[in-house]
Amino acid sequence: MSNKDNFINIREYLESFSFENESPCPYYDGKSSREKIILSQVKLPKTYMDTLFRAGYRRSGDYFYRQQCRGCQLCIGYRIPVDNFQPDRSQRRNLSKNSLLEIRVVPPHPTPEKEKLYLEYQYHQHYLRAPHEKPVEKEFDPEETLNVMNIQMYGNTKNSVEMEVYHEGRLVGFSIIDVGDISVSAVYSVYSIADKKMGLGIFLILKMLEWAKQRGYKFLYLGHYIPGHSKMDYKARFQPAQYLDANSSMWRDFNINAPLLALFIEDNFQATDNNNFDE
Repeated sequence: MSNKDNFINIREYLESFSFENESPCPYYDGKSSREKIILSQVKLPKTYMDTLFRAGYRRSGDYFYRQQCRGCQLCIGYRIPVDNFQPDRSQRRNLSKNSLLEIRVVPPHPTPEKEKLYLEYQYHQHYLRAPHEKPVEKEFDPEETLNVMNIQMYGNTKNSVEMEVYHEGRLVGFSIIDVGDISVSAVYSVYSIADKKMGLGIFLILKMLEWAKQRGYKFLYLGHYIPGHSKMDYKARFQPAQYLDANSSMWRDFNINAPLLALFIEDNFQATDNNNFDE
């Protein structure tokens, strides 16, 4: 059986357990978001993880999900071929500036220190920056927020590792990373708002890429990318990259120089057939 056939068979098996969920779009006012969801509360074979990543799924707690919105394909899967990645000048400065930070890769586990960072991060990055420039309608609830943290980041981490970043012994950032056989997927990252000038969000991704390359992984998946959306601009700075063509289900080279409005026009992307099913 070919790699392509094996991928299709595993995907069809996993999606036989899927269901759909519809909710307001978190990125665009007036739009709805529809997700295909696969519930998993067990440790999956690494080949299953690779299949889910390659099919455009990412995980939050017990749920693997991918966007399947009606009449909208703005959310596109985005991945970095690890061996081809080269940091740009800004990213090299980031690595140099943060060269004394300590990196630890450990089994995922919540701590009071992480809870404090998570609360600060969610308050400043999301609560105070309400979607669509609208005022927040309810007060910030620390207890509810920590409940989300434990579900989102520490629910079903049987296929995961956690990357921690320390500055002089003080935790300043952490990320959950899902691990397959030949690829890894960034689940969620949190960093110290007080140390925002250090560029810790970018630094965490750079260190994920470094860690993945050292261990022989082929791809780092960064969830979905939305062309022209300010919250997603940082992903396009990690090059070369590939995007998941929703029409063909094939991964294609991402052309960062293509005009954003023409991003979905086929001529602006070069197919990379040798990267689609060689895993």
